[in-house]
Amino acid sequence: MVLRLFISTLVLSFLVSCGNNEGESFPQSELVVELEREKSAAPMTVEQSMPYGEALVWQQYKVIRVVKGKLSKKVKQMMVGQWCVVGEEERPVDTAVGARAILPLSLKSEYEGIEDVKSTRPDDETPGLRQYIETYQGESKVPKYFRWDYGGTISKQMRAYWELRPQLKAVVMGTSHTGVGVLPDKLMLPENSQTPCVINLSAPGSHMPYQCLMINDYVKDLPKLKWVIWGVSTRSFNLERKNNRRMEGFLASAGRKYDELHRTEDWPVKDAGPLTMADLTKLDLDAEDIWQYWQRDQRMLPVPLDETTRQSLIKQMSEVNSVWWDESWATFESTIKALTSKGVKVMLFIPPVHPLSAETPAVDPDFTSRQDLSRLTTLLTAMDAADDNIWFHDVNQGGKHDFSHEDFFDIDHLFQSGAEKLTAKISTWMKEVDK
Repeated sequence: MVLRLFISTLVLSFLVSCGNNEGESFPQSELVVELEREKSAAPMTVEQSMPYGEALVWQQYKVIRVVKGKLSKKVKQMMVGQWCVVGEEERPVDTAVGARAILPLSLKSEYEGIEDVKSTRPDDETPGLRQYIETYQGESKVPKYFRWDYGGTISKQMRAYWELRPQLKAVVMGTSHTGVGVLPDKLMLPENSQTPCVINLSAPGSHMPYQCLMINDYVKDLPKLKWVIWGVSTRSFNLERKNNRRMEGFLASAGRKYDELHRTEDWPVKDAGPLTMADLTKLDLDAEDIWQYWQRDQRMLPVPLDETTRQSLIKQMSEVNSVWWDESWATFESTIKALTSKGVKVMLFIPPVHPLSAETPAVDPDFTSRQDLSRLTTLLTAMDAADDNIWFHDVNQGGKHDFSHEDFFDIDHLFQSGAEKLTAKISTWMKEVDK
């Protein structure tokens, strides 16, 4: 399996969670803790780290407080591996006992192969302590073990993207609603099942500037790109949702920093020949890594829908708080033009929300007004009419669609049955266009 950086949620008992402005200094990190150093080893030099040119120094800390994220109350002490050599350069690391530090952390177990990194440890460290790694903090060089860390669940998709990009012909874009709603392994068959050429790069919790960043920096210049399938949610044009911590985390991540440092090497994309599923398996990627966006074993909603849940869903969409965001629309419009100017076909659709949204003041749980939904529908319809490379489908129909309660995981994310239904529609539309 591929590196699982920031992909798994920490499943811990008796969780304590804290957060304040200090945590905003580490947007790429899920866990930030203030610690007091109890023991430290001596950091390695560059010469000692060779032939790898990277090394960790392990230090024992006492937990003072959680600045951001979640940490079990039982964790009173921990071992932290801190990078003292990165890219054949020594990185200053404080080793003074008694000194305090605020560090972004992730569990050591999230980094496959990190046992191979050269390191030093205190001779008298307390045995059995939970082990963490200090995460990337924006330095000019990126440890290779952070290469695939993009600050969230999108890390898994990005790892697959970098292997597949010479052969990608279709990219799915949107928020998590499109991420769980469109199944890339069901598109462009049979070619895609043998030589994967479709990927879902939808960024969970993203707003439109984040999605456009993904298209402009990672998608539009792919050499074999034919399709972009874009789930367009009205909430993406809500000025009230302008601030987006997911984008901040992505931009501050080690993976993004690495991409910026190596852009001239990575673009234009070099044709390395097509990779089959067998080839990808040898690269430690499997079908789950390539195509599975989010595992949904059970619905959040009861089936059949009971009255208590029904009223709860209605309440979630009872308040309206949206202001149309012109700048976001302009960014989206210019990004679409950048795609179609290259001959890329763009399939736009509005993802479905639970059918109860047809009778509520807001059209989704993010307080979007019906006026803004109507405006988006009108704009997308006009975009379709004005460009032969754009096709728009209003799947949601203001909540009056053909998806049932049973097709939803929660109020606005599809369950497997709903995702299969939506993907089948998209596949049919693509085939009709390609006739």
